[in-house]
This record gives sequence, structure tokens and C-alpha cells, in this order.
Amino acid sequence: MNTIFTERPENNQEALEAFIREIVGIYEKEKRDGKPAHFLNSNFNPRDLTFEDKRMWDKAKDESITRADLHAYHQSIIDPRTKNVRDDVPYSRYTFYAFITNEASRPIGMREEAEEKNKENKGT
Repeated sequence: MNTIFTERPENNQEALEAFIREIVGIYEKEKRDGKPAHFLNSNFNPRDLTFEDKRMWDKAKDESITRADLHAYHQSIIDPRTKNVRDDVPYSRYTFYAFITNEASRPIGMREEAEEKNKENKGT
């Protein structure tokens, strides 16, 4: 499910490394601030993150993430049979998935509220 960023593999790796540095910065800030809302109380290892995680982060940041995106992401992290983290998914990715879900809820909710208001306005 990894997204292709460019045709040059070294640029793909550079993009992933930049993403990891960004996430490490967030992790370190939470640690300094004593705000364990996202990563602090886990064995989070940013090196476990993938291009799929980067794609979801980019969509969350630019607020283009959708419920369908989150659903697909969920299915890549959680085993639908057991409802647990898939055996092949590092726990750090699950932690990041939870973070993305939190980050995405506001823009998704605002977008859905605006869509509902538009429907109501067109109906009157």
C-alpha cells in the first residue's frame, strides 16, 4: 500500500527520512512538555513508520483525509478477524495510526458539518 512519491528511489527514501524527522520532533516536544497524548507512554520507534504512514500524515496535515482513507488505513493496521493489531505491524505503527485518527477527526467533522449545512440550505 506504499505510495510512490517520485521515480527516483533515493528521493523516496529522503521523503521518508524527512517525515520521520518531523514525527521525532513532535515526539520530542511532547516529551519535553510532559504531554503524553500521543506517543510518550508507548515504545514508539519512528523507524517503524512507512510510506503509507507518511501518506496518511500528509493527508491529515493538509486536511484532505477522509473517512475512507482512515478505513483503509485501519484495515492495514488492524486484523479484522481478531480486532487486534496485525502480527506483521509494529506497535509503533498502531500508535501512529491512533495519532492520525485523532488528528483527522477535527477536519473530517468540520467537512461533514459543512456538507450537512449545504444540504440543508439547498433543501430550503
